[in-house]
Amino acid sequence: MKVKLWSNRPVLIHAWVECHDCDWTGDGSDPHLAQREAYDHAKKTGHMVLIETGYSQVYNPKNSE
Repeated sequence: MKVKLWSNRPVLIHAWVECHDCDWTGDGSDPHLAQREAYDHAKKTGHMVLIETGYSQVYNPKNSE
């Protein structure tokens, strides 16, 4: 049986960002921006920053009709 995919790659749907050295947290509403903000905060401050990302992928999508 052939499996169909909704998209060829998993889609990034959320990101959760937290600094372990201060109270800073990133904005997870735009996961790509959150990744950039986490990198910039870590580079600027030297702090340890944790980022958790979530991806979604759909196999055998059903028609909405």
